[in-house]
Amino acid sequence: MESSNWKRAVELMRADPAQMGVQPDNACRLLLRLGAAQLGHMGQLRRALGVTMSELHALLSLWDGGRCSMSELAERVDLSRAAMTTLADRIERAGFLERIPDPSDRRRVLLGVTPKWEKDLFNSASGLVEGARAVAGAAQDWQASAGDIARLRQLLRNDADRLHAESPKRAGNRVKPAVVEDDPTSYW
Repeated sequence: MESSNWKRAVELMRADPAQMGVQPDNACRLLLRLGAAQLGHMGQLRRALGVTMSELHALLSLWDGGRCSMSELAERVDLSRAAMTTLADRIERAGFLERIPDPSDRRRVLLGVTPKWEKDLFNSASGLVEGARAVAGAAQDWQASAGDIARLRQLLRNDADRLHAESPKRAGNRVKPAVVEDDPTSYW
C-alpha cells in the first residue's frame, strides 16, 4: 500500500464514526467496526450456547454452507482433520451436530447441524434478530439487495482467503480454504 493511501486509511480509522457520513472511503472503517462488534457478540453467543469459539465457527459454517464431509469442514474452518474429528465429537455430544450417510455415496458421512442447534441459536440470538428487524424497518434508506449482500460476502471471503494464504504458518504450505458458494437462503 502506498504511503499516502496508508495515511488516509489511518486517518479514516481514527475519525469519529458519528461524523463519517456516507462517504465511500468510510466503508472500510464501518466494516471493521462492525466486525469488532460482531466478535464481541460472537463471544457472548458462544457462552450462551455453551460452545467454544472453534465449535461455534464450525457450527455456523455448517449452518451457512450446508452439510459437508469432515475433511471439507476442516478446510472451511482451517483445522487439521484430526482436530476437526475431536471438535465434531464434542459438538455431536452437545446435540448440535449430526452425522448423516451421504445419499450419493454410502461410504461417506456428511456433517450437519441439528434442529436443536437451530432452536438454541435462535433463542440465544433472538435479541439480535429483533434488533436487526427494527433497524431495517426504521431505516428510510434500507436498500440492501440480495446482490449487495452477496457482493459484500464475496469481498469478505476474498479478503479472508488472502489473509489465510499470507498467514505466516501457511508460508510453506499455501492451502486455500474451501469457499462455500453463495446460497440465497443463507443467514448472511
